[in-house]
Amino acid sequence: MKLITLNTHSIVEKNYEKKLELFADMIKDLKPDVFVLQESNQSRDAKEVPKEELIGCVGTDMPIKEDNNAFAVSKLLIKRGLNYNWYWNSVKLGFDIFDEGLAVFSIKPVENFEYFYMSDVKDYDNWKTRISVGFTVNDNGTKKSFYSVHFGWWNDDEENFKGQWTNLLKHFENRNDETIYVMGDFNSPSHIKGEGYDFARLSGWYDMYELAESKDSGVTVCDNIDGWKDKVVDENGMRIDYIFSNKPVKMKYHNVVFNGVNGPVVSDHFGIIAEE
Repeated sequence: MKLITLNTHSIVEKNYEKKLELFADMIKDLKPDVFVLQESNQSRDAKEVPKEELIGCVGTDMPIKEDNNAFAVSKLLIKRGLNYNWYWNSVKLGFDIFDEGLAVFSIKPVENFEYFYMSDVKDYDNWKTRISVGFTVNDNGTKKSFYSVHFGWWNDDEENFKGQWTNLLKHFENRNDETIYVMGDFNSPSHIKGEGYDFARLSGWYDMYELAESKDSGVTVCDNIDGWKDKVVDENGMRIDYIFSNKPVKMKYHNVVFNGVNGPVVSDHFGIIAEE
């Protein structure tokens, strides 16, 4: 299976509409089996989309608005001849005007979609609230599950990566017989030792970058983006977006996409593509 993750920055991204088209073109070319999005937002005051227009949407937990990022991606892909199944849910209120969400897309049949809280905080108006959204896919008779995540920072006094990763592990503790992928923005640079990245690896989960037969630098952030303006960004960039699995899955390759070299830049993050 071919997998992609991207923190889209969506509605607040400069030249968003153009970048949305470029993103859809790239998905058409790459044709991932599953891709997941973070910061897949919608405007709170936008008009609600009738459910009959949500083609491919496997279920909704809250109203999907007309400028919803996942809905827009789905429509653009349909125009390009690709009919993905998708699930979106909102995490929290962003900047008082956005429903900040996560999305998962699959070209294969979907079952058992869900969301769960990674944070102890469950207040929609609290920007530190964190959830994960995911679903199970039937991959030629084998069930595999995929989750989109956007974690907090390691040093946060109230809601930190350690607590959120621990909650995620608890959610999956009775599912050791299936392959689970956790994909997205971990906000934990791989070069900082003894923090979030090491904590995740030492928990028994596997970074697909480390298991790939072929890979590039893996760098997904090069600038002081939102959330990192008061933190030190490595001069060579940071690897903070990952594809982790509870199984040691061998990947043919693990490369950065949407970085200006392998596809256009469409967000303040680059994306990742990996293939089993």
